Amino acid sequence: MYLSPFARKYGMHSESWTDTMQVCENGHKITDHAVLWPQGRRNRCPDCGAVTLMKCPSCQADIHGGEVVMGVGYNSDTLPPAHCHQCGEAYPWKEKVAIRDAEAKKRAEEMAKEKELQKTGGNSYNIGPIGTIANSPLMMGSPGASQTVTVTFTTDSADDLKVLIKSLLDSLDELGLSAPDKETVKDDAEYLKKKLDGGKAEPGLVRECLNGIKKKLADAAATAASSQIVTKAGHYLGLIGDFIAANFGG
Repeated sequence: MYLSPFARKYGMHSESWTDTMQVCENGHKITDHAVLWPQGRRNRCPDCGAVTLMKCPSCQADIHGGEVVMGVGYNSDTLPPAHCHQCGEAYPWKEKVAIRDAEAKKRAEEMAKEKELQKTGGNSYNIGPIGTIANSPLMMGSPGASQTVTVTFTTDSADDLKVLIKSLLDSLDELGLSAPDKETVKDDAEYLKKKLDGGKAEPGLVRECLNGIKKKLADAAATAASSQIVTKAGHYLGLIGDFIAANFGG
């Protein structure tokens, strides 16, 4: 709660009320004072482009925002609620925010694990066993040729993956991804790119991120409204699958 110096000094009190919050369908808060400062409202979310809401879709009650004490101060750190205060129904963003928070926590744990590996002198690129893999078009050699190798995430493989990630990021708008899935794929791809550029891409993390991206692309292809989207998503599904098979043995 912000209080003006004058109000703090003299302990002023006045009528208080709860303002209305505006939130996008993906859970990004636009403003928690949509009534007090209507100029802060937006029709679309500046973070993800989703439609914004000020009322519960189920009962049309205003979404509770920050507290206002007229002439004294206001609260501007309110978080988007998960449920409507009037009818109790979950807001559209409840599950999306939970998934986003879980993925952020997972990435933080993976980063902490990677840092610990580096401290103990672990080799970030060696992933062990000897096995038979098939070369993909992204790899050196003839497509379809098999060879027995030590499955290792090499510098050449990292360069191949950088090319694939750049192409994927450039094509995000053409893959039919929902707004939250697009954001997740973009975050994972950019995180991988950052790790690859720094030479610190732990193989287990690479594989996990790629499998996560594959799942989002498969979902988009399964619900696509056009054959173009199916073809485009399928193209990247194939490239990512080939890369995983060539570098991690399937």
